[in-house]
Amino acid sequence: PYADLVAPRVLAGVVGVPLLCVLGTVAATLSAAGVASVAFDIDGRAFMDARYVDGWDLLVAALKSVGCGLYIPLAAAVAGLKARGGAEAVGQATTEGVVAASLGCLLIDLTVSLAFQFVRL
Repeated sequence: PYADLVAPRVLAGVVGVPLLCVLGTVAATLSAAGVASVAFDIDGRAFMDARYVDGWDLLVAALKSVGCGLYIPLAAAVAGLKARGGAEAVGQATTEGVVAASLGCLLIDLTVSLAFQFVRL
């Protein structure tokens, strides 16, 4: 059942989370540029200046999103496949999966950030 149950979710996570990361970054940047231009009379093109974002930042963001996209469905699958005992066990497994995924993404974020901080020095 692992190939049928887990593999599609992992593939969807590895593809979907980075795409959502790109979409969220674009939406946040355009929103910030719009607010800065309307509310504070700041030229919105300043948000698109390449001096403020380099390749390292994009690489770190890509690695973090792929790492979390891989870990979230794996944590959910492990918790779900261990569930035994009816509806109450499903609720408990869901909670365990969410906690494991949250802590895992936090650790992935920390690890990738520290690794690139040391490489960049």
